Amino acid sequence: TEIYTVLTSSAASDVYKRQLLKRANEQSLEAVNKDKLQALLTTYEEILAIQPDHRETLTDLCSYYTLLGAGYTSDRSDKAEVYIQAIRYCEKAMYLNPAFMQRVDQGENVWEAASLLTAEDADAMGYWATAVLYYFKEVVPDPLKVFDARWMTRARIVMERVETVNPEWSGGANYFNLGIYYLAVPKAMGGDMDKAQAYFEKSATSGPDWLLTPWGKAKYYYPLTGDRQAFIQDLEWVLARNPSETGEPYPWSVYFQTQASELKAQTDALFRISTWMMSSCHMGATSPNLCPDYYMYAAFGFSRIAISTRNN
Repeated sequence: TEIYTVLTSSAASDVYKRQLLKRANEQSLEAVNKDKLQALLTTYEEILAIQPDHRETLTDLCSYYTLLGAGYTSDRSDKAEVYIQAIRYCEKAMYLNPAFMQRVDQGENVWEAASLLTAEDADAMGYWATAVLYYFKEVVPDPLKVFDARWMTRARIVMERVETVNPEWSGGANYFNLGIYYLAVPKAMGGDMDKAQAYFEKSATSGPDWLLTPWGKAKYYYPLTGDRQAFIQDLEWVLARNPSETGEPYPWSVYFQTQASELKAQTDALFRISTWMMSSCHMGATSPNLCPDYYMYAAFGFSRIAISTRNN
């Protein structure tokens, strides 16, 4: 009788889990605002209550908590909480790799044990790095970003592991993240605009139907180069796409298009700042050697954050 009860309960849980997965899929096609995105996250967390080691659900939670922070959260402390939650879900997904789990249990950090992760872990690594990048950009106060870039190095290690095991991950999203790394860090740490551009080109080639790269270059790259025409061209391309027919999950496509519309409306202001910054550098208002680094930090700076690297 006890065995029958256990089997019956297990079967019922499996049926409910399938129902929840179906609900999550349907909700993901409607998650275009904060309330609907939070409802999707709640469904995913119900799935984890049934199966805590459901890898895809863990990485989806990481991705969509990152979106919640980027697109639908404004308060700095709230963003911190959301991004840390995203990071933790990705670390739980990485922890399903037995070799990685053993190293972490022995005291190593995520980036130290990342060499043991495989292509199966690419989503967890890629979304982890994305969440870390967003945390640094949006949570760390700007005056602190120039003092400590150790977490950028740690994120780069994880991104390089993704590049090894799954180079074209998520339509070139990892290439894009590496481009952001080389765009953002100072030259002393290897910052290099040419490398950034090369990675952006790889990203665009890997995901020709994805919105990430044209949106991201408009947001982070063109204001640095002063290329107003390319800025407008890429934003118009993003806005012309059907969000149901891009490479990204639908909620991310909607976010990129919303951002593209806002960026296009700010074109004049963005390029006035761009022109002023470049003119100041060329006129010697600041040290010519420091100005490019300062300008990159102003666009996408980074600093230190204490986040969990354990499976808590």
